[in-house]
Amino acid sequence: MLKMLTPSSPPAVLLHLGTGCLVLALGLGLVMLSTMGVSFSPAFRRLTKLDLVFSFLGISVGLLILLSLTLFLITCNTLRPRPQVSYQMTFYLCGAASALMLWAGVLSFLNHKGMWSSGLPCAKRRLSYRRWALQQERRASKGSESRVTLPAP
Repeated sequence: MLKMLTPSSPPAVLLHLGTGCLVLALGLGLVMLSTMGVSFSPAFRRLTKLDLVFSFLGISVGLLILLSLTLFLITCNTLRPRPQVSYQMTFYLCGAASALMLWAGVLSFLNHKGMWSSGLPCAKRRLSYRRWALQQERRASKGSESRVTLPAP
């Protein structure tokens, strides 16, 4: 009965904290994946900050996986006696997932900043059709004013 009242050992706390971080990363990843799928619908075409949200979520998921991996490593080093199970493949897969999520977040942020644009600022590229038609009409009217029309003979 006395053992139940004592606080849990540090490895158990770190293990639960790492598991919680990994579950939170999984939840954020699912939210990011579902919102990326919804973002292709026509209702969300005009949202300009969507890449910024995706970059924040991607970097957050990558850092949470990295934190979970670090806590898992600390837990494995503090366990006595050492476990006889190899976690090497799991460790490398989680490390690769963390690196990929961080890379996806960085790429999404660079896309938000217009890294791959053709030299046009973001506001000029995302014109609605009505604004584009008004600009074409203004250009056509300016062009007709500068031309000199000669009377027919």
